[in-house]
Amino acid sequence: MIKINPHFNFALYNFELIALEKIPLPSYKGSTFRGAFGYVLRKVICLAPSKDCSTCLLSLSCIYPYIFEPTFSSLKTKVPKRFKDLPRPFILRPPKTSKRYFC
Repeated sequence: MIKINPHFNFALYNFELIALEKIPLPSYKGSTFRGAFGYVLRKVICLAPSKDCSTCLLSLSCIYPYIFEPTFSSLKTKVPKRFKDLPRPFILRPPKTSKRYFC
């Protein structure tokens, strides 16, 4: 974890994935990796997978909605009404390759 100032921290993680079979991917792979990350994270940590996060009693303490569905109600500050969505607290940098298949 790297500290920039008392109110902002960030960490850099590198993942190397090895496909067990040939996987077709779009030219921009970021949305595919984001979707796979979200799917696996929810599958691993969710105690009520059939529920919508917005109606779940655990939503304010669960990491999945914090990362993938952040809401204004989880903030302790006023937010202008012109904002309808919060930015996600992560950035994925997919490999810079034009390869459309990973194997």
